[in-house]
Amino acid sequence: MERFMARKAMSLVAVAATIVMATASLSGCSGSMAGRDDGVLKVRIAEDPGTLDPHTGKSGTSLVIAGYLYDTLVGRSPEGKVVPRLATDWEVSPTSATFTIREDITCSDGTPLKPSDIAANFERLKDPKTQSPYAVNFLGSTAYTVTSDDAAGTFSIETPEPFGALLYNLSGFPRIVCAAGLDDTTTLERASHGTGPYVLEKVSPGDRYTLKAREGYAWGPEGSTAAEGRAPDTVELVVVPNDTTAANLLLSGGLDLASVDGTERARLEERDEIASQDVAQGITTLLINQAEGHPGADAAIREALVHAVDRGAMTQAGLGQYGAVADSLLLPDAPCYAPSTGESLPDFDVDAARTVLEGKGLSLKIYSIGVAGSEYVSETWRALGVDTELNVGDQTGPGMDVIFGGGDWDAVLLPFSGVVQLSTMAPILTGESPPAGSNFASVDNPTFLRLATEASASVGDGACESASEAQRQVFQNSDIAPMSFITSGIFYRHGVEYRLAGSREEAASLTLTDGQ
Repeated sequence: MERFMARKAMSLVAVAATIVMATASLSGCSGSMAGRDDGVLKVRIAEDPGTLDPHTGKSGTSLVIAGYLYDTLVGRSPEGKVVPRLATDWEVSPTSATFTIREDITCSDGTPLKPSDIAANFERLKDPKTQSPYAVNFLGSTAYTVTSDDAAGTFSIETPEPFGALLYNLSGFPRIVCAAGLDDTTTLERASHGTGPYVLEKVSPGDRYTLKAREGYAWGPEGSTAAEGRAPDTVELVVVPNDTTAANLLLSGGLDLASVDGTERARLEERDEIASQDVAQGITTLLINQAEGHPGADAAIREALVHAVDRGAMTQAGLGQYGAVADSLLLPDAPCYAPSTGESLPDFDVDAARTVLEGKGLSLKIYSIGVAGSEYVSETWRALGVDTELNVGDQTGPGMDVIFGGGDWDAVLLPFSGVVQLSTMAPILTGESPPAGSNFASVDNPTFLRLATEASASVGDGACESASEAQRQVFQNSDIAPMSFITSGIFYRHGVEYRLAGSREEAASLTLTDGQ
């Protein structure tokens, strides 16, 4: 149980970086449009990545690029199943995993990848000098031990306590660096030393990163290996921070594939030469402060406040066609997603809410951290006689310090991105309140803690059963309420086919078609 108490809660930015960087889930969808035949594919990245070191990069873009240059031990199928990549098969328990490594894998310099090279990657990650920002989140801790046997072709990792999410997480992190890169890690900042489908050819900071396809690459995730199709000869990852600029480049042919949000989505969707795909990438949530002295300390008031909110109306008000009513804390492509968990949420029932709230003289200080539609929630409660003060901001504003710093607030609408494991959310629903811990809503639900701990310590169906029941417990107690699933738009043209990895394209699946 102490594991959840020790982990730090993550805002939208941190969770997004963690999951998007790690290519946390595969949607199983693909896109194609006829036309491109020059062998060059231009893909948008929204910011310059800084360092390209796949173990130390902090920006989302850094590890997006790493997905082109490096491989993970295992991959994921469109259905969300763990499938072979560097490893052909594996044996797992709640505290260990042993992998058999493919014998034909080569690094970009032509040298073979050995199990001992993989072990050296994990040793680097646990070294405090490396300061890897994601090792603990994905590996459970850095107190693990690793062993390898080059003759037998195996690699093993053992964790100090049960961590059932290990195998799933290894499909996204770490990206495995070859021996040449580990021998001189400073070269990783601006060069590639990996086994991935592409090799870094040219770096133009702030402008673009040019990659060349590797011949003979054949160990991508099942159904997405470039060897099975016509991979681009060259991929240019073009830095385009602005959505409007990205949309204009898509229309003019300056980009072939891009994630675009905001009002530009509607403009692109009207164009016949551009195809699109919506990707569920995040979730908005409602939490009510249960600390002593706040209205939410009363469970009946919490339930009434949730009863009052029509989550469908809020989704429509805030996201329109680009959102969907959320029925889980996990995204729909998460391995343990179960829409039935949403049945435990208090139903939309204005009369039930009015019975509890009217005449109470309640006053609520509401914060919205980048959540569209928060005005609807504030006005809904106000219509029931609650005096509301709405404070709207984003992840860089003072509201974050108020919420995560133990400030004065009564309700918060907070987004999270890329949540595919309950262990991501557990730290904000258990343990100490700020400043000692990250349980900022002062949730006290021992049953949830027990079930979430069981989910984290289990593998397979047992983990999912515990995760689902844990969610039902916090929903029934109105400790947290999922509001909306947030979608992002991926747009493409010119004969591009691909499969998704999280909210980004799976590099090994990129293919150019010859149709007109």
